[in-house]
Amino acid sequence: MATGLETVSDSSPYVDELVHMLHSYLKSECGIMPTEIVKAGSLGQGTAIPGDYDLDLVIYSRDISPEKLNYGIHDILEKIDRLLAKHLGRKYQKKGITASAVSFSIEHKLKVDLLPSPYWLNPDEYHQYLKTLHKTRPIDIRLFSCSAAKWQKHFFLAQPPQVREYIKRAKAWRNIKWPEKQDGIGRPKSFLISLLVVEAYKRSNDGRPASVTSAMKQLVKNHDEMRLHWTYDGALYSRDYVSYFPRRSQPCIIDPANPFNNVYVSGISRYSANTSEGTYEQGDGNWTNFVRYIDTFSLTA
Repeated sequence: MATGLETVSDSSPYVDELVHMLHSYLKSECGIMPTEIVKAGSLGQGTAIPGDYDLDLVIYSRDISPEKLNYGIHDILEKIDRLLAKHLGRKYQKKGITASAVSFSIEHKLKVDLLPSPYWLNPDEYHQYLKTLHKTRPIDIRLFSCSAAKWQKHFFLAQPPQVREYIKRAKAWRNIKWPEKQDGIGRPKSFLISLLVVEAYKRSNDGRPASVTSAMKQLVKNHDEMRLHWTYDGALYSRDYVSYFPRRSQPCIIDPANPFNNVYVSGISRYSANTSEGTYEQGDGNWTNFVRYIDTFSLTA
């Protein structure tokens, strides 16, 4: 999405002002003491495309229980919306409230998704809760994916700089094939693109653009045989969770920070023209258009 900001560093003053405001007023006006505020998404992961990025800001708070998140936080989101309107004034352009976020723009330049989350002591506490919840009901990815944001950020920052550069190029290709505001059916989300590039780099012979491009094309063309998870390399959950993955007859790409998020499905958009895809909205797993376009993919600068 076009931001109106030429470089990634141009976002810093907006991010700093927003984080300072949230630390100053969230407790008194919304009843939420922020334990940690994390710049997530492409900005936090080091894969933002200059002039074409948005901000995912996750508020971790001990005042939000996992049960509260599970049963709905619309009341919290409405309070945050009022806080933003009050303290940002004319700078605040509301886009809407989803099940998990307040979406808005600052001065029509930076698009922001603000996502409240329970504070988790460590990844295992988060995964154990999801494991318990999984036994009683299907997990709503929209509500709990934001909780994994800080560990997803850790995963991508641990990748070689060359991989993060390739991710930027892959997302730039995606944006050309599925332009903003046009039909997004089958559009691969940034998280899916990023994980595929990480895997393609690993499978390439030498890490060069041509080799990674070839590996990426093979991954997408053979997607129905795909079974990717990172218990072997950088995942933040143990092998104990493998039993919760989809059956071997089903393709999967497991979120390295959330063993219950199959990005093979959640990573494919299904939004219509003139509507936002929503980073944490559920996808539909229809790879038809992705496969159709993949022969045009290239990482050559």
